[in-house]
Amino acid sequence: MVKLDYTLQEVEAKLEKDPENADLWYQKGMALSYNEKKYEEAVQAFTTGLIYNPFHAGLRLQRGRKYTTLDDYRTATAEIMLATRLDPENWDAWYYLGTALYLDGEYAECMKAEKRAMEVMRAHGVEELPCAMSWYWEAAMKLGKKEEADKILELVYEGIPCGNQDYVERLLLQKGLRDPETFLDPANNKDPERPELYYMTTAFGLSDYYTYRGELEKSNELLKKIAAMDCYHEAFVYKQTKQEMKARGLC
Repeated sequence: MVKLDYTLQEVEAKLEKDPENADLWYQKGMALSYNEKKYEEAVQAFTTGLIYNPFHAGLRLQRGRKYTTLDDYRTATAEIMLATRLDPENWDAWYYLGTALYLDGEYAECMKAEKRAMEVMRAHGVEELPCAMSWYWEAAMKLGKKEEADKILELVYEGIPCGNQDYVERLLLQKGLRDPETFLDPANNKDPERPELYYMTTAFGLSDYYTYRGELEKSNELLKKIAAMDCYHEAFVYKQTKQEMKARGLC
C-alpha cells in the first residue's frame, strides 16, 4: 500500500509557485489517487505534468496505472509500455505492464512482461517476486500452458520474501502446500491493515484452485462472494472477478 509523506494541499501550494514543475504534478496525481481516491483527476494531473516533461517515466507509469483503474486497459498498456522504455530497470513498470495486459486479455504478452519483471527484481534484490509469479501463473493457465505454470510454482517455497503475502499464499495453495478447506479461515489472514483485500485476493486464488480441478460450482460461489463485497472495487482482483463472472454468464 502506497503511503505518501505529503498531502494534496501541500503539493497544490507548491504548484502555485512552480506550475511547470513536472515532479510536482506527479506528486499531485499520486495524492489525488492514493489519498483522495480521485482517479480521473489523477489522470488529469499526470497528463498536465507530461506537458512539461513528456519523457517523465514516473508520470507515464502512474498515468497508465490509473487508466488500468479506470478499465481502459489498452491505453494503460500503451502508457506503461513507454514507461518501460524510459526506465527499463524499473520492476514496477514491467509488473504493472503485465497486469494491464492480463486484464486486456493479452495473456502471452502478460507472461513476457512478468518474466521481465522477475528478471529486474532479481537483478536489484527486490523481494516481490511472488507478485509477478502469480500473474505469470494466471496467464499461463489461461493459455493452457500448465507446464510453464508448474515451472513457476517450483520456485515458490515456504518463507519466500514478499510484501504481499496474499500472492504468496495463492501460489502455495496452487503448489499443494495449503489446505483448501481452511485456506480462507480468518485466522490465516496475514494483512491486518487490509483484511478485506487479503480475503478477496486469496478467495480468487481458491476460486482458481477449484476451477482448474473441475469444481466450477465451488469456484463460482467464491466469485460471487468477492463481487458482493462493497470495497476495493478498484483492485485488480475485483476486476478479474467481474471478468470471470461475465465469461461464465454469472452477471
